[in-house]
Amino acid sequence: MTKYKIGIIIVSSMIISFITLYKNAFFKKINLLEWKELNANEFNGVVKPFGKYDAVISYDIKVYFDSIKNKYTSKSVFKDKLSWIKSHAKSNISLLRHEQYHFNIAEYHSRLLNKRLEKLKPKNQIDYKYILDSVLNKNEEMQKLYDIETDHSLKENEQIIWEETIDSLLRIESNNQQYSYNFLNDNNYKIIWTNMSSNDSIVGKIELYISKQNDTIWNQYKIDKEELKHFKSRFYEFKVLKLKKSNNYQANIQIHHDFNNLKFTNINLEYLEQNKDSLWKTNILLKSLDSINVKFENYYNDKFHGIIRWTISDFDSIKKLETSYEHYLMIDNKVLVSDTFVEKFELSKIKNLSN
Repeated sequence: MTKYKIGIIIVSSMIISFITLYKNAFFKKINLLEWKELNANEFNGVVKPFGKYDAVISYDIKVYFDSIKNKYTSKSVFKDKLSWIKSHAKSNISLLRHEQYHFNIAEYHSRLLNKRLEKLKPKNQIDYKYILDSVLNKNEEMQKLYDIETDHSLKENEQIIWEETIDSLLRIESNNQQYSYNFLNDNNYKIIWTNMSSNDSIVGKIELYISKQNDTIWNQYKIDKEELKHFKSRFYEFKVLKLKKSNNYQANIQIHHDFNNLKFTNINLEYLEQNKDSLWKTNILLKSLDSINVKFENYYNDKFHGIIRWTISDFDSIKKLETSYEHYLMIDNKVLVSDTFVEKFELSKIKNLSN
């Protein structure tokens, strides 16, 4: 019996120690990132064991004293070592977008707080703490409601509604800031993945570009059902690597397609680059469609916005004719994108699903 009690004590101590280490992220220094678009690799915390969620984001609203302007100012911050995503969910864009909008809600309330600090002009920490606590309470109320109504991102329609609402609130409280993450200073399309169905059965997923007017066009798709072998998947995998040179990146694009037995010609990749003051288009002629590695520059973040085009030639043995037709695939690694290539190549006409 004594050995049994000692065993319980040891196990309990180990559990308590692990919980303490977990809460302190195993003593790692926590980096505070100001509001921006996050990527999965910035969620550097220790994954909570046995948790039912695939990701957790930790954020805060901080108040600092600006000695230059001689006033208190608010910032929303992301805590990297207290935020985590399970390894199998790192590539889940919908999940990352859901966590991003938790951060966006915090940023919205930070802007509200700045407006109140500007109006009330607190002279010390005691003065601003009451204002801060009030805003923090409202922030937490909205955060909880966001999770409840979207069911932690599982309800796609509710998620879209919340995103549009938060974008609108940020725009109202922009204070001459970017309310979202801009490339070409305009984001006219939002990208989502949704289920493809046939005979009331889910057969795969399709990527949709949805405009502000709710025009919807398709881009890539993945087919899961074995019985649909004739309708093979066509999609890409995208990885971005930071290079040593400031603001420079490498995009690694792996394209999966169903044209293995056909002749490819004119494989062309166009994408946009920008430094602090200017924007330009880069055009590259490729030898292969399968694996693409290109370098790009973006002063603001690692956002990549481009389109790949290729011509396929097929010989009709009956008519004894060779037919050629062109294909397009937009390449983006962010959720919000401009309409540059949609408009240029009239993809809204070619790939339109519905209005």
